[in-house]
Order: sequence, then C-alpha cells, then structure tokens
Amino acid sequence: MYSHKVIARNLSRASALLRERYNLVPSWKLTYPTDEEWQQMVSHFDSLLDDKGVPTRKLSEAEALWVLCESTLCKLDFHYFCKRYVKIEDWSGRIVGFKPNRAQQVVLRKMAELEDRGLALMMMFLKARQLGITTLFQAILSHRVFLYRNVNAPTGSAEPDKSRKMVKKLEFIHQQLPWWLRPRRTAYRAGELIEYGDINSSIDVSWGNQTQGIGRGSTSTVCHLSELASFLNPEELVDAALIRTMHENPFSLLALESTAEGIGNWWHRTWEWNVKMAASGMARLEPIFLPWFMGTELYPTAGWLKRRPVPANWQVPDYVQRHAEAARTYVMQTPMLLAELGEGWEMPIEQKWFYHVEYQEAKEKKTLHIFLQEMPANPSEAFQNSNPTVFD
Repeated sequence: MYSHKVIARNLSRASALLRERYNLVPSWKLTYPTDEEWQQMVSHFDSLLDDKGVPTRKLSEAEALWVLCESTLCKLDFHYFCKRYVKIEDWSGRIVGFKPNRAQQVVLRKMAELEDRGLALMMMFLKARQLGITTLFQAILSHRVFLYRNVNAPTGSAEPDKSRKMVKKLEFIHQQLPWWLRPRRTAYRAGELIEYGDINSSIDVSWGNQTQGIGRGSTSTVCHLSELASFLNPEELVDAALIRTMHENPFSLLALESTAEGIGNWWHRTWEWNVKMAASGMARLEPIFLPWFMGTELYPTAGWLKRRPVPANWQVPDYVQRHAEAARTYVMQTPMLLAELGEGWEMPIEQKWFYHVEYQEAKEKKTLHIFLQEMPANPSEAFQNSNPTVFD
C-alpha cells in the first residue's frame, strides 16, 4: 500500500486474478488511467445520477469492470488514492487535493520501509505542531476503512471535542468520494461511532479522558491517536487495553503522535523505552522524531516573513547558530530526514530568523521552557521540565 515494490507486486497478482475472472487477453494488466481518461470516466459516472444523486440505471459490464479496476488501484496503492480522491482543508483554509508535505513524505517513506520488511506498521511520533501528521493518518484510516473489509479502527485525541474535530477530516474525505467508490454509512453516532456495514468496517472514536480502555472488547486492526502526552490515564487506555487488542502482522497499523509535555511522564517514558529497544530492532513502536524545521511552508509562512523580513545585515546570534548546528547534526544522523533534506542541508536563514524572533518573545514572556519543547533540534531537547527556569 505504501511501498512501491509491494504495490507493484500486488498489482501484478491482482491483474492475474482479474484476467482469469473476466477471461481477458493474456497481455491485459491493471494500468493507471491518464488524467484525461480519469476525468472523462468520472464525468461519465456523474452523468448517470439523477437530480437526487441516485443512479438512473445499472452499470454495464464495461462500466462495472472500470469501477472494479479503479477501486483495486486505490485499494492497493495509497499514493494513487490520495492523488485522485483525497480532499483536505489546508493550513490556509482552502479545499485542495492532498499532496503530502515534507514531514508526511518522511512518514510515508518510513512506512514503506517497514512494509518492505514485512513488519507491522506500529509507530510513535514525537513531533512539532502543524506538520500535518494528524491529517495524514486520517487519510490513511479512511483508505483502510473505506476500501477494506473487516477493519476496526479506533481513533481520537486527548478530549472529546478534539476527537470529533479530528474525525471530521475523515468524514470530509468520505463526502468527497465519488458515489461508486464511497461505502454506505449504516450507523452513525456523532463523535462516537461510524459504521460501514456492507463491508463490516467501522471507526470507533475515543479520547484521552475516557474511563474505559481504548479498543476493549474487540480486535483493533488499525488505530491513530493524537496528543498522547495529554491523556489522563494512558497506562490503562493504551498499554493495558489498546496494545493488547492489536496483534502484529503486516496489515496492522498503529500510530501514536504527540508533542512533548514535560519529562518523566508516560509519553516520555514510552519514548525512551522504544528508543532503547529500537537500537536492537526490538521496539514495539518505531520511534520517529519530526522537528519543526521540516515544516518549511509554515515555519515561517510567507505572510510572517512579509511582516518581519530578515534584516539585510542581520548577524545570526550564537544561540541560534548552535541550534541550527544541532539540527543539522540530527539530520545527518537520521537517514529518513537525510533522504528528504539531502546531504548539503543547512537551516535556511529564514528559519534561523524565525527561531530568533520566536525565542525572544518566549524569553520576554517567561515561557521559554514551552518554546524549547515546541521547537527542539532533536528529541532530547523536546523533553523539557514543565516549570520555568529561574535562570535567564
């Protein structure tokens, strides 16, 4: 689904099954339609609906085969599904097609690597805010739940309202799908449960202050949870409940994500344990750090720079240069970041200026400890004491 090697292998197998099922010529195989071909077929199927959105007739054999081929391409290739069918609201509020940003590309590359090795996709992300990881995994959950049978997918954030807001991303993707690809919703309790009974798949909405363990009473296939550092009782909700419902196999997917919020808490201990175990290849959760400087379109935005342009003769302060060097060192030591940023990467002057301006504001407002955990150069810097320092 994520590895191009695995996708090619599965498309070859699917082509053979379809040739046999439909008695197609030996040379036939699944192929991706061109943009023009795809648009023509989407328009054609839209023309089959009446003014109430109901198909006016049954599909012909050729039409049904096209739908089957297109849905198979989507099912086996997450990248194709995103390119053609996933619509999101971007950071500026516009509705756009989903095109993975740098941080999301890093995550997908790591998932492809795990898939190539035949491992379960079980990961924890220590990250900066607004890098799009929640959006990515809601798209991944929609792909699994909408296109595969028998998928039970818990998902949620620290609080009920945040969980509902998060799941709206998935619901929006569902609404934008064409009628012939969109699964029928058979049960719905806002902010709690969404079922697609025809394929026996469902979304179970959870949150970090609930009393019952996440996933208890069922076997979870895929799961995405956000803001884990703010969960009230993660030992019960995650360790004792959710983890026990997920059995590692190549189809399993578990994504836990959060910023750091202090030291010595469950999120910090879980990160440290998985980093330790990852050194020997035995980590239950692959620990992945996504730093703020991966968000090149946000940190800073064009609008931020227009109001605060880099001074022509600005000299980079020592503390900013040390931060930039620590960031470069971490990138050079981390293959998945290096693959995205390249051997010659250095923090751009615009990001150094952004860091300097934000740092000075945090220092003046006595919130430097919060700033440092939100804008770290490496994982160690992310875990700061929750109390402000008495020193300057």
